[in-house]
Amino acid sequence: MASLLNVNRYEQEFLKDRSDAVELTTRGRKDTYLARFKEDSEELRNHRIAVTDKGADKDLVQEYYSISTDLYEYGWGESFHFGILWSDSSFEDAIRRYEYFLALKMKLNKDDLVLDLGCGVGGPMRNIARFSGAKIIGVNISEYQVYRTNLLNRKAGLMEQCRAVTGDFTKLEFDDSSVDGVYAIEATCHTNDKDSVYSEAFRVLKPGAYFSAWEWVTTDQYDANNAEHQRVRFNLEKGNGLPETVSWHEVIASLKRCGFEVIEYFDGCEQGELPWWNSVNAGWGLRGFSRTWFGIRFTGALLWTLEKLGIVSQGMYEAQNNLQCGADMLVLGGKMGIYSPMFFFLARKPSTAETS
Repeated sequence: MASLLNVNRYEQEFLKDRSDAVELTTRGRKDTYLARFKEDSEELRNHRIAVTDKGADKDLVQEYYSISTDLYEYGWGESFHFGILWSDSSFEDAIRRYEYFLALKMKLNKDDLVLDLGCGVGGPMRNIARFSGAKIIGVNISEYQVYRTNLLNRKAGLMEQCRAVTGDFTKLEFDDSSVDGVYAIEATCHTNDKDSVYSEAFRVLKPGAYFSAWEWVTTDQYDANNAEHQRVRFNLEKGNGLPETVSWHEVIASLKRCGFEVIEYFDGCEQGELPWWNSVNAGWGLRGFSRTWFGIRFTGALLWTLEKLGIVSQGMYEAQNNLQCGADMLVLGGKMGIYSPMFFFLARKPSTAETS
């Protein structure tokens, strides 16, 4: 079985302290992202065409997470995703269940080598590693998030089990048939060329192993000819650093084109007792405060003040407003029934015997 610790390139990247370099590149990317989405800018007008032509605007993704990561951690926690909500449990419970469900469906076992595509700052990686005993490598195009992930892994005492590396999930630097599982949690929405990422997951998986994900998709209610639907989708994509979102039908079709056997799929937005968007408008708990009406405005006022005093980077106040607009449009898309950030699938790479 492949070891988490036997790849020299990764070992060097895991252990070195990159904070100074990351800070310099992050500062520049914040400025670039904010300039890109200035009202009436050429970049904004061409956004949909540009990202659709390229499938994934990788510079956009790096710029977006350079400005959003700290705000996400403050307002959401270490797991940057939604959860299926029940009246008798907390937001934190929903987050963990969302991750454990995926691990159980994939039948992850102790010492399995698993890839987390677009791992954020590693919250799901750490929870799934503790839950299943698997060894997990996160692949992330954002240098800053890789740095944050490994810092948090160290603090959690999980560096022997969880690591993050800088990489592109459409060009994985792993051997064919070398890993025991691949998953992605609300991360591969950053490309609309699903074949490019799903085919790589298929290539690196061992025969018989599972690929599972929670995806952001448009639903059957979305009408591409409806101007209001287009406006909502464009603004939620802008606020969440996304290319043009594909439908759930395209997700399933892409998995099949890439050779997967599709075992199961469903829209998580249709599950649970409470609407999924309740987590965006949370209550008055210590963590939930930042997602309340008052908390959002308090955060904005605080960032404006700190920016004027030179304590935080210029542009953070504007960045927070942009992220909030994205969240508002995502909720509106959910209430209209045209958008889901919680489409689940479980797929399997056929065994060697099945393909012979």
